[in-house]
Amino acid sequence: MSKQIIRSITLSMLVLFSVSGMLMAAPTVKFFGYQWLRYTWYQEGAEQDSVSDKNGFNIPRTYIRTSVKDDDVGYDARLTLDINNVAGAQTGADWSIWVKYGYVDLYKLIPIPEMTLRVGLQNMYFGTVDPWGYPIATSAAFGDRHKIAPASAEQGVALVGLIPGGWGEYQLALYNGAGYKKLEDNTEKMGVASLLVVPFPSISVRGSYLRTNTNAFGQPAKEYSASAVVLNFNSGPISSFVEYNVRTMAKDASAVKSGVTEGISSFLGVEIIEGLSVNLRYDMLNPDTMAARDEKNYYMGSIGYKFDKNLDIQIAYELEQYKFPSGNPNENKNTLLVQTKYAW
Repeated sequence: MSKQIIRSITLSMLVLFSVSGMLMAAPTVKFFGYQWLRYTWYQEGAEQDSVSDKNGFNIPRTYIRTSVKDDDVGYDARLTLDINNVAGAQTGADWSIWVKYGYVDLYKLIPIPEMTLRVGLQNMYFGTVDPWGYPIATSAAFGDRHKIAPASAEQGVALVGLIPGGWGEYQLALYNGAGYKKLEDNTEKMGVASLLVVPFPSISVRGSYLRTNTNAFGQPAKEYSASAVVLNFNSGPISSFVEYNVRTMAKDASAVKSGVTEGISSFLGVEIIEGLSVNLRYDMLNPDTMAARDEKNYYMGSIGYKFDKNLDIQIAYELEQYKFPSGNPNENKNTLLVQTKYAW
């Protein structure tokens, strides 16, 4: 074989490999995130003191995110690092870091339209826990704040999908059950199911249920269950919901306690003009339905302005109080914060 023929074959192969490489799309890699820059003033009772009351600046959340997506193979992988700045975040320091989300979506593996298999550390699909976007920055969603659900994220596997025709969405998940900050060898796991139905364009209803016997194989007294029902109304400048939560823990039941916690959360947000919004929320928590006069009320409100998609500022206030005061002057808890959020 002559050198000329060898050169031609080699050149042709190089061209073929180059063209093939261009035709085969490389995975899309993105790097993004956001920070909360916050000043918080906290006071118990009518007078400020140096024992229980605090105020100061901090950065309670820094999310550093990456995503890798390959449409040819059919996967979308996400990683979110959460850098936290709160008192006692870890031993000897007020800073801590952990993986908040780390999962891969396999959206071509299951031959069912609009269904994805999600594997890894992911959202807790329960009530308003996963859709809550902190329009009022003083509080997490009701189910997360009051531990109706064990955490806002969990390690496990889930089927997530859309109902054809725009009628809603669903999630079926199997989790460890210990929350995203812990590893657990849990024999029985925790199961979660959520279904959101959209009967009308502005109205949706979501029902969620979880059950776990966390790390307690064969011990029914250790199991617990929880459910949530959410009615959403969103139209034009208005966004709102009403949510009911209940949790039953067998281990907390006794002659004087039911082991049942329940509560209601309601929210109303209105965009006054483009970028400027006012938000209100009211929570009622009944820690135990048998214990008398232990209910709490939470009143929250915020005003926020969004400069663009990457920058907004929010002023928020919260009052926490017992429904039936005992007379203790420090029972009422007041939180006022000013927060700037910027993204990249």
